[in-house]
Amino acid sequence: MLVRRRFVGTVHLFQGPSKSNPVSLYARKEGDTYVVSPVVDPWKTVIGKGVTINKAAGDFEIKWKAQPIPAEQYTGPHWEEGIKAEKPPAPPPPKPAAPPAAGAAATPAQQTPVAPATPVAGAGDASTVGG
Repeated sequence: MLVRRRFVGTVHLFQGPSKSNPVSLYARKEGDTYVVSPVVDPWKTVIGKGVTINKAAGDFEIKWKAQPIPAEQYTGPHWEEGIKAEKPPAPPPPKPAAPPAAGAAATPAQQTPVAPATPVAGAGDASTVGG
């Protein structure tokens, strides 16, 4: 079966001192999701997925920038008219642990035991007094 693809943008890579040909980016629909990816090796392993083309483009940008290719060796991705990459929202920061309530009384198991005071030798001993 022929998969219909839509051209959505390019990425230009620098190989050596000159600019190489652009790598084309295509979108296709797979079930309920859209997939954005190049179709040439070795870059076709980077695939962005999302429920809309714009969300798939945002996912592609995140995955493309996570590659081991240095940022100065490429420009882009450059999206066609009408494509606006929607990056997924950042996860919320972790919530700090709640401090214990100040008014709550500690149970006996939570209280720390207090060691009895040890008498100091010779202080107040009847055998050494007056003697």
